[in-house]
Amino acid sequence: EPLLGAWLALWGLAWVVLSTTVLLPALNTKDQYDYGSRIDFAAIVTHPWTAVTLLVDDGSKIVTLLMLVAVTGFVGLRSPVLLIAVPTIMWRFYADIDYYYGHTWHYSAVLMPIAFAALLDGVLLARRSPRGWLRRYSLAAAPVAVVVAAMLVPQLDIARLGRPDDLWAPSSRAVEARGLLDLIPEGSVVETDIGLMSYLVDHNDVFYVGNADNPAPDFLVIDQQGGGWNPAPSDIAQYAADRHPGTTWQVVYDAGGYQLAKRTG
Repeated sequence: EPLLGAWLALWGLAWVVLSTTVLLPALNTKDQYDYGSRIDFAAIVTHPWTAVTLLVDDGSKIVTLLMLVAVTGFVGLRSPVLLIAVPTIMWRFYADIDYYYGHTWHYSAVLMPIAFAALLDGVLLARRSPRGWLRRYSLAAAPVAVVVAAMLVPQLDIARLGRPDDLWAPSSRAVEARGLLDLIPEGSVVETDIGLMSYLVDHNDVFYVGNADNPAPDFLVIDQQGGGWNPAPSDIAQYAADRHPGTTWQVVYDAGGYQLAKRTG
């Protein structure tokens, strides 16, 4: 039902606008949607050709697109269902943040049900095609998708399920991580990357280091190996002072790739 689909698309768009302009700002202490600034809409409006070029201006974006098509057995390209993925692809690729448009993070998870639905719809459409080769390929599309998925497994974290020593053994950095966490008193204000954030939020006021205008914290934490940096700051005390002018800092922990700076003034 095209009309029903159009109404559903408008319904979804209306909720996107409502949530990003009203609901989320109402829940934000700064009365704003923090992620709205990740995309430079003004630049796209003034240079409209970038609406296309920004989709393919980085090798990681091209790889993500190719993998999305490949997991549909390529026959998904025949299905209009795949168009549902376009808005998600656009906001990810327009944002100048590499882990948004790469394929190794969780941002592609929402695309997978769409891709599999496009695969099934594409197979049905191919079976009705007047082209004989396409009807024959419809029999191979699903096996092709399975082979592609199997080939991609070693690149993804799911492969760790087959390496028990890697998945279930204590981390080689667990002792160092615990040593850092033990130095932060409960109830502290902490600014951190994603490395140890989940261990800090239970008993502290935590701010993500990637956000601007955070208050000056009591402690700043950096995970040089797993914090999402590219590259990580080498001098955490200087980095903290630069982020919060007028403050002074002392490095109180540096082990296993974890660094902790304490505000001293």
